[in-house]
Amino acid sequence: MYFSLEKEKTTNTDVQNVMKKSKTNFFYSSLFLSKIKREGLRVVYAFCRMTDDIVDNDSLTLVEKSANIKKWKERLNNSLYNNSNDEFFNLLRKQIDAFKIPHKPFFDLIKGMEMDIEKSRYESFDE
Repeated sequence: MYFSLEKEKTTNTDVQNVMKKSKTNFFYSSLFLSKIKREGLRVVYAFCRMTDDIVDNDSLTLVEKSANIKKWKERLNNSLYNNSNDEFFNLLRKQIDAFKIPHKPFFDLIKGMEMDIEKSRYESFDE
């Protein structure tokens, strides 16, 4: 986890660190984008990485992971549809609005993580 799921005060530096610490090429390739697009990509990437980290956190029980992913979904929902003081999710909403990104893929990612909590191994691709 690159910063606390409980933390509602997030800076742009925190968001950049998510991408840097994950050792992905996205950070370096994003340097070629305009500042506006680079910021947007980094915030969306941070959301995806942190969502995945909830499920991948081996120090949590399945019950704790489920509670955390539920709270994560509520934070997203509150930011998109209500007033929110959550700085990270407000940064995300700003990018979603600026680039007209549909909300559904963000909720689909969370749904996929919820499915991973319930069942992490599958017998076949069809399953």
